[in-house]
Amino acid sequence: MQPKPQTLCMAPWTHTYLSPQTERRMCCASREPAQNFEQYIDTAEGTNEYNPMSLPTWWNSDHLKSVRLKMLRGEELEECQVCNDKLLHTTVYRDHFNNMFKDIIKQAYERANEDGSTDMPVVSFDYRFTNLYRIYR
Repeated sequence: MQPKPQTLCMAPWTHTYLSPQTERRMCCASREPAQNFEQYIDTAEGTNEYNPMSLPTWWNSDHLKSVRLKMLRGEELEECQVCNDKLLHTTVYRDHFNNMFKDIIKQAYERANEDGSTDMPVVSFDYRFTNLYRIYR
């Protein structure tokens, strides 16, 4: 196995994020095009139609397969600008995922098919059902 590229993040092999608007993402900070409704972090407008993507459909979608292949080649992804440029903090989500899943990084290489699909299961879920904060007393 070659040395791990600095741009590699274990999120596309282990994690799924679901926003309050039911947009699926690699993580809460990824800057991907909107699927349905544009959100503050999006890079393109959505369809403005409610059409949520199921986890099985998203997990090996053309987009996520492309992301995995680019990461394995060491390419810097525009979607990962928040980590690449440390826009939110000097400790980035990529470091979090790579540290949390350091024991299975080798599997990312071994279980990524030529087209970027994987049979690795999602083991980390960040599902946000609301963006409202309410104090209960």
